[in-house]
Amino acid sequence: INKAASSDIVVFIGGLDYTQEGETLDRTTASTELPGLQQMLINLLASVNPNIIVVLESGGIVSLSQCNQNIKGLIYGFYPGQEQGHAIADVIFGDYNPGGKLPVTMPADDSQLPPRNNDFNDDWGCGYRWFDKQAITPAYAFGFGLSYTNFTYNSISILNPDATEGETISIDISLTNYGSREGDEIVQLYVTHPGGVIPMPVKQLKGFKRVHVNSGQTITVSFKLSPEDLYVYDEIT
Repeated sequence: INKAASSDIVVFIGGLDYTQEGETLDRTTASTELPGLQQMLINLLASVNPNIIVVLESGGIVSLSQCNQNIKGLIYGFYPGQEQGHAIADVIFGDYNPGGKLPVTMPADDSQLPPRNNDFNDDWGCGYRWFDKQAITPAYAFGFGLSYTNFTYNSISILNPDATEGETISIDISLTNYGSREGDEIVQLYVTHPGGVIPMPVKQLKGFKRVHVNSGQTITVSFKLSPEDLYVYDEIT
């Protein structure tokens, strides 16, 4: 604590390990929360030095209901491999401009999660579909992620929206990097089915592209969908 108080920045590295999670091992705490002692320590460090960066490593997502409000910077590393030290240091020091997006949803706390059973008949599975259907705002949504620059989505144009079998629908998106650094953005394409006779998720991811954009540059990101991408299959009918 004394070292944290006398430092410019504190970097806290925590998360889960093989004793706490696995493909055949449920969370030992039966919770998505980062184990409580870690959150207590984060809060204690933040109380003496508000410039705290938290790096989390785990296979499954953890939530931070007790300490998220005290974190200045958050890096979710999952399990980044043997070069993780160099990679994370490059991001923290700004030598590399990250562009990753969350492949999962981070709940604010356990109360936002569906029941812990295998009955997904009425909730469209889990993940962002569950959060959308329940109109729940998570701590960080599926597909969220910041970088050291900023992007704006200017416009979207859809060509041949009435495509039939064998044809394609083209979607062009105008994207501008208005920040001071070049960087990567992951453009995500979602579709929705308004007014359908079959209940559908609020939105569904249908494509994504990682693009590099220089500072001040505007580019066009293009997607192509086929009618088959929009089909709905019903086991009974």
